[in-house]
Amino acid sequence: MTDAKATRAVRATAAAFFLALCVFAAAAPPGAAERIFLENRYERGDVYVYSLKMTGRGSSMVLGAADPALRNQEFFMEIRNGMEMKVLEVAEDGAAAIEGRVTDWSVSFNDAVISSPEKAEKLPADSPMKKLTEPFLMKVAKDGRVLEFSGSIVESELFPIRTGEALGGWSHAVFPDHPVSVGETWKGQMPLFPGGGKDAPAVNVEYVLEGIESVKGLACAVIEARTDADVPEINEKFFSAPPFAGAGVEMKKLKQKLNGKIYFAHAEGIMVAYEFSMRQESEMRVRNPLSRKKPIEMKVVMDMEGLLNLE
Repeated sequence: MTDAKATRAVRATAAAFFLALCVFAAAAPPGAAERIFLENRYERGDVYVYSLKMTGRGSSMVLGAADPALRNQEFFMEIRNGMEMKVLEVAEDGAAAIEGRVTDWSVSFNDAVISSPEKAEKLPADSPMKKLTEPFLMKVAKDGRVLEFSGSIVESELFPIRTGEALGGWSHAVFPDHPVSVGETWKGQMPLFPGGGKDAPAVNVEYVLEGIESVKGLACAVIEARTDADVPEINEKFFSAPPFAGAGVEMKKLKQKLNGKIYFAHAEGIMVAYEFSMRQESEMRVRNPLSRKKPIEMKVVMDMEGLLNLE
């Protein structure tokens, strides 16, 4: 692979990885000695619109690159997204069938816009990037577990497309099965990709109920979410199988430390906002599916922060 191709691979992989691994969300309540039961309270026909802004600074290293500049490339990224979630049906047990859609997006890399609806509009009709605007379907339990996830973004062989799948799981966290009060903790497990099935890598998340605040005129449970994950060899069962087998990215190791704060309107049963900061360290192998040349080995370190808001 030439240095020019390696540069493009670094940029594309950083963009995909930045989007793809940001997959944590949760919710919970407060009160003084008050105990509150947390659950999603969906009703058929409900529509939720969220906006997302994420920024990230980091460096990528191409091991063994002839060009010294590729051995330590610094980058800055900004991602803005709009997402709409519509409740299609609600079962007797409270599980909801939800249709999601990315309504708008902009991805900037070192101040240059590399992806947007305007750019996607100019692509051929069969371009995988067109799938970003196609709807996906989820089945979500009232305790926040994502039971099913399907749609073209799950079936895509293009790695960045799967980021929509990750974003689709953001509104859902695993709630405890009992009422909680301020200071209580509970644990949950979040898959990196909700549609990945039983082999999808997942990380453990610890939640702490901090209190109650008014946000957008709603009484919201304020929950801190923390994870300090080390997921070695995560491509063993997942990234080495379809659809990632054709994407040219093999994730070898991932370390991820996240601190987030979730604002959940417990009376209404909806997430109102989620802010987070996260540090990621990863090792991956990137190859060109159309080339027989040796894949390049990369290391990526990135610090991110983001805000997801109910509009």
